[in-house]
Amino acid sequence: MSSADEFVQDRSSTIAAAARASRSRLNTHNHLMTQTPERFLEKATVVVDQDAVAAFCPRWGNINAPSGEAPVPRRGGFAFTMRAANGASRLVVGGGERRDGSGAPRILKKLRYLSLGGKEAGKTWVNPSPKRSAGADKVWRSGAATVWMPSDTDQDAGDLFAYGGMASDASSPANNARVLRVTAATNTGSPSDMFEWFAVTAGANQNGIMSLSTNAAAAPLNLQRATLTSYGDNSRALLFGGDDGTTVQSGTWVLTRTPAEAAGIPESNGLPSWSWQKHAASVGESVPSARTGHASVAFPDQKVDGRQIIMIFGGQGQGGSAVDDGANTYLFSTETATWRAVPRTDIDAAPKPREGHTMTFMPEDRAVYLFGGW
Repeated sequence: MSSADEFVQDRSSTIAAAARASRSRLNTHNHLMTQTPERFLEKATVVVDQDAVAAFCPRWGNINAPSGEAPVPRRGGFAFTMRAANGASRLVVGGGERRDGSGAPRILKKLRYLSLGGKEAGKTWVNPSPKRSAGADKVWRSGAATVWMPSDTDQDAGDLFAYGGMASDASSPANNARVLRVTAATNTGSPSDMFEWFAVTAGANQNGIMSLSTNAAAAPLNLQRATLTSYGDNSRALLFGGDDGTTVQSGTWVLTRTPAEAAGIPESNGLPSWSWQKHAASVGESVPSARTGHASVAFPDQKVDGRQIIMIFGGQGQGGSAVDDGANTYLFSTETATWRAVPRTDIDAAPKPREGHTMTFMPEDRAVYLFGGW
């Protein structure tokens, strides 16, 4: 973008970027529309009180002053939530960068988590010191592609896979991965015992290093600001785009996590293994153009049970210009492993081109919400 005047005018608003799949929606009697496109027509009019509306209407609000040392403002870091069997959840944030006194970027090398146990529970920022296994250096980065994959048996445990990004002493993005393994919290253990960083290298798991099964031609390049989107059964993720510090990319890879027991790894090790598979576009496949700083989200396919669709939007192209996909929205089918360009309709209110935004799927609305960017 050439000037501040070209910043998107609705950057502070939230936009529903995917059409609702359900045609029967509750609404209050004073919000009915008399001229509505057919696909948004109400099939029934139901008058509900405000308490009922509040149950499904999202609202912004501040949490009540958590105690402890809160995270500092940043960009390019990671955040994910862990949910325990009892319903309590934890918000984990770390990495990224902020500007120092001279305006230069500085990589942040701390982790914080906030326990969210309900309205009456005390909320405290906890400052753990994650352990590091053999070879787990340069774990703190900015602009890495990250994905949280919870455990099959305990949502309060799992692996945060982080690929690429800029380390504090690097002149170009990395082309390797680090995994933050989270184990379930106990009443007697230290918070630091919950977190441990692991290196991921080619070959069999050894000395606390996670295995990477791939070859040089199938592995992603040096990348930053790519997206890594989990789908399916918490064992796969799609990597797309990013840049190597000079050139914007358009590659697609599938990341797969294989549990230790499935891979035949001895229980004394107990670490999962990982593999990359490069996506080769088929003839006639509409692959999105190269971009970095875009957003990606997965959501269920309403036509096929169990299948998921991955949607990307926006980003920055070569030369710094915002990517404009025109009349198309790009979707990746996880069943057929193909990209396709879906034309928008005349009644679509498409967001303006932007980068640095977020997209989140809301199952209650069956819609993707886009927020921010410029």
